[in-house]
Amino acid sequence: MIFPNRKSKKLNILLKCLFILCKLLSIFGFICVILLLRGYRLIIDSEIKPDWQAVSSIGTILAVGVALFITKWQETIDNRKQLEIGWLHVQNTGNMCDYYLNLSKAKRLDEICLRFVNIGNRRIVLDSVYLQLKTKELFDLQPILHNPANVLPYTLPYILDPEMAVHFHIRTQTFSSIAHQLINKNRVKDDEYIFIIIKDTSGKEYSINTECTFSSYVEYLNPSALPYLI
Repeated sequence: MIFPNRKSKKLNILLKCLFILCKLLSIFGFICVILLLRGYRLIIDSEIKPDWQAVSSIGTILAVGVALFITKWQETIDNRKQLEIGWLHVQNTGNMCDYYLNLSKAKRLDEICLRFVNIGNRRIVLDSVYLQLKTKELFDLQPILHNPANVLPYTLPYILDPEMAVHFHIRTQTFSSIAHQLINKNRVKDDEYIFIIIKDTSGKEYSINTECTFSSYVEYLNPSALPYLI
């Protein structure tokens, strides 16, 4: 599967770690202040010696505080909506479809597939799918989405329960025509990555940087076919 920008993902993980560290330090500082106000000391008389009883008390309370924080943080993580998004390239082979992550590995490109997987434990109701252009303008993809062959028809909004997946396909000629027109109208750059935004019915947004450029699909444009006007 393709995930949103890998650099952004690493940065988010780093920021989460820093956030947890800051939380732990703030908890430790708060506990120390409370204990000092209650008369605990870390030294005895004028000699610099540890007051092991005070240290032990601080350690116990700190451990309890950390355990409570981690439990609450884990509950928050577990209860959030999580959507895995794939931007795949489809090669039809009779009644079957082969899906390729890398465009260059497909011998021909029959369709493009948007694959959504609910990897959380909360229901997600998919509502809309957009291309995000360089001006942050959103281009609605819903009119060109269709179902894969040999499946019962379904549309957006679509209910996606935990551990469920759904595919929406886009015809190559249609997307190539759109990419060609967006480049010609200077609404995107030819070497610009395709960035997809998905919204659910609650307004929450999910996104994916496909790491595929608009120009990589223009070569599949059939000049003799009627263009998809935008």
